[in-house]
Amino acid sequence: MLSSITIILFKLSLFTLCLGQLAILARLGDFKLYVFDLVVSLYAVLGCYLFIVVKKNFYIGKPYVYFIFFVAWAILTLPFGLTNLNDSQVLASIFYLARFIIYLVAVLVTSNLLKMNILGQKTFLTHLFNSSLFIAVAGFVQLILIPDFTKLDPILGLDPHKNRLASTFLDPNFAGGYLSLVVAIAIGSYLFEFYRWDIKRFILYILIPISAIFLTFSRSSWAMLAVSIFIYGIFKSRVLLILSLLIIFGAYFAVPRVQTRISGITDPADSAAFRLTSWQNAISISKDNLLFGVGYNTYRYIQRDYGFIEAGESGGNSGAGADSSLLLVLATTGLVGFVFFVFPIFKVVLEAFFVKWNLVLISVFGSLLLHSQFVNSLFYPPMLFIWPILMDLNLLKVTKKTFDK
Repeated sequence: MLSSITIILFKLSLFTLCLGQLAILARLGDFKLYVFDLVVSLYAVLGCYLFIVVKKNFYIGKPYVYFIFFVAWAILTLPFGLTNLNDSQVLASIFYLARFIIYLVAVLVTSNLLKMNILGQKTFLTHLFNSSLFIAVAGFVQLILIPDFTKLDPILGLDPHKNRLASTFLDPNFAGGYLSLVVAIAIGSYLFEFYRWDIKRFILYILIPISAIFLTFSRSSWAMLAVSIFIYGIFKSRVLLILSLLIIFGAYFAVPRVQTRISGITDPADSAAFRLTSWQNAISISKDNLLFGVGYNTYRYIQRDYGFIEAGESGGNSGAGADSSLLLVLATTGLVGFVFFVFPIFKVVLEAFFVKWNLVLISVFGSLLLHSQFVNSLFYPPMLFIWPILMDLNLLKVTKKTFDK
């Protein structure tokens, strides 16, 4: 009974995460409380009770040990960054660190559900693929109903996107990143046959999400998808590689806006130039706080101190982070925190390449790491709930019992 409730909460967590910005419960300054914060917290607590108290067996995979060290370091160093903050800013910083901890616990619970076959791999993948379908379809609806974000209330802190698929995330880069992450897994499951595919599933779980990715007009998401397809194409399916290249060139020459987006990389007024500035700012802050960092999730306030954000401004939704997840980790937790966070990710990729030859992990994490250098995607809740699970889950080794559940 308790196991069934935990699985229901997993599914509910995934669904509420996909509601994105539509699921805000409360907003107080820089602090936002979402429906999924409550659902994931309940899932994490109940899951811990299930495995620690009832089953007396709580598995912690090797990659997660480093993240536990990362959390411990973030807790130890956070007080250094709170000395010049007011009460609401301190509360916001502590809350976001607590959120990361809750998500890490939720990942551990999901890992245990999968390891013990309480949650079957087919069920896990099906709900994951359904989530990308939901995001894609919601994005199509958003394009019809709200194509121009400049008409929305400025208090939302959204970028002025026009005619770009942003879905419930209200951000085309994060929407495209999430879709690309799941599509990379879906393509891998198709090529290596660890999910049962037919034409209907292929259309719903691969073609429709890819169409949505295209409509985000997000270059980082296009690059993320291209890298994952390129890796699969080079090492597994040359047909896929040739077909994808034909589609890319066809889209470039047939759709003028694609040419505009790609050529805009060199435009000083383009968002690419702002990303370069964001990287430079993060590097500057990192150099001055190399050992301890400035404190987890105090980055918005430090940017104000450095003059990167005008006094009295928040910098919008992006003000709390840099346009690079790895630079953000370095700036906020210092070299020690950076090593604890980055080492398990690169270890998984290197082992997948040199030891296990797991193309799914290589494709997923290779493309994700690229995307995370242009958008703070490693810490975006819907993606943070998914990508760590894959680090200790060998999708290529599937028993019939595991798959059929």
